Amino acid sequence: MTDAVLFDARADGIAIITINRPDVHNALGREVRDGLFAAWERFEGDPALRVAILTAAGPKAFCAGGDLKEMADLQLTVPPRGPMRSGWSTDWPSRNNCWIPRSGWRPKSWRMRRCR
Repeated sequence: MTDAVLFDARADGIAIITINRPDVHNALGREVRDGLFAAWERFEGDPALRVAILTAAGPKAFCAGGDLKEMADLQLTVPPRGPMRSGWSTDWPSRNNCWIPRSGWRPKSWRMRRCR
């Protein structure tokens, strides 16, 4: 796990995953994408964890989206596609889970629960 994504597994079965790049409004660079993938694998692999909460550091933004500086450096015109390790993908690994907003719409605080 990297410093760009923090993972806190609590004793009550809740995992708190924090995007930790407040200096760039938590932009989704390669380090964050890889960290989120590793955090999700860790959550999926621990049967004691039942809920994952995705949050972000800093007071200004939950997530700015793609890291435009990284995209310009790599001369990308669109965010990378394909498997999670090379960019965002719609094939997010899952145990029949879904993302829902936590008690009303709060852009800085999302939680995940099983949708059965």
